[in-house]
Amino acid sequence: MRQWNFAIQTQLKKDLSVDVAYVGNKTTHVQLISVADNVPDPGPGAIQSRRPYPQWRQFFLGESNGNATNNALPSRVEMSPLA
Repeated sequence: MRQWNFAIQTQLKKDLSVDVAYVGNKTTHVQLISVADNVPDPGPGAIQSRRPYPQWRQFFLGESNGNATNNALPSRVEMSPLA
């Protein structure tokens, strides 16, 4: 996961301020799925001889292929009460 942010705060008037920020993150390889491999082709005859790798039985491969991103712009305008 990678994260980044940036923020600015400024006073526009004596009783008025503004905050603006940028927050983002990116995540890769978040979803792990299991995929069957060495599955025999349909047809007659012995199952093992119809497999792509007949020396092995069916096995599963784990694949991470999900990605996620988030971008946000939190902001605030604040007016101070007059004294």
